[in-house]
Amino acid sequence: MAPHGINGNSYAPGIVGPPMCDLVDEKLGEIKGREKKESLREYGTELTAMKRVSISEEVACVVGGFLCGRDSDFVT
Repeated sequence: MAPHGINGNSYAPGIVGPPMCDLVDEKLGEIKGREKKESLREYGTELTAMKRVSISEEVACVVGGFLCGRDSDFVT
C-alpha cells in the first residue's frame, strides 16, 4: 500500500502479562491442573526470548510512543 501513502506498522509483543492474560492463564490452569499464574509463568519463561512476559505499559510505549508517531513513517 506504500504507493498510496499507506504504511502498515505492526508490533507482536507475544505474551502480555496480567491483567491481559488472566483468563488465558485461568483456562490453561484448568486444562493442565495448574495453580493460578503458573501457566503464565511457565509459558513466559520457556517460550519467550527474554524469558518473561511483557507488561501492558511496554506495549503502550512502543505503539503509542513510536508506531503512532511521525518517527515510524518509513517503517514498513
